[in-house]
Amino acid sequence: MIMLTRATSAHNFDRWITDFVKFLKQNKLEDLVPDKYGSAKRTPNNVDKAFILNTINMYVPENSYPDWMKSSISKRTNLLTLILHAVGAVANNDPEEELLNELHNITFDGSNAAFIFAAKIRSLFENCKTSKTDISESLVCKFIMKGLRGTYQTLNARYSLDGIKITLELLLRDIQIQYDIEKNGINLLIQGTNLHRILRSNL
Repeated sequence: MIMLTRATSAHNFDRWITDFVKFLKQNKLEDLVPDKYGSAKRTPNNVDKAFILNTINMYVPENSYPDWMKSSISKRTNLLTLILHAVGAVANNDPEEELLNELHNITFDGSNAAFIFAAKIRSLFENCKTSKTDISESLVCKFIMKGLRGTYQTLNARYSLDGIKITLELLLRDIQIQYDIEKNGINLLIQGTNLHRILRSNL
């Protein structure tokens, strides 16, 4: 449950609006949140307007408004319009949705180095934590396993068979081991082929 706190400065206004978007959804007012084109599913009625403006006045003092809001207010743009604009801007720049899209597009087939893949995943998971999303480590692991290709897909069967509790570090370690095995096998094959050519040239 979202509990709104007071915006103490213009610096944390965006953070407050992010919480306010969740607060609106929590109160079943998501149909008032504008889409990326600035249109909402419905226009706020008088009760909605009073609820939004009372909430703003309670938690966001005027000295905490960002400069663009102060400038617009001086030009007599009404406060509700400005707040809904800010709400729409934040709602359509949802870090959780962006991170989920990135996770959904994860694939690994060994064509790139495993350590590079691991670094990317760790960075992505760190972003999940710092963005205060609800994306858990287990969910990240599920996306990775879904995106495994080729021989790396065997990890899914192995974990299922062994009943192992999968952690991010365990999964990345096993991907690295599989990668090393495959690359060493290819290197041995290349060495064997070169040796065969040398022997034939000496005959």
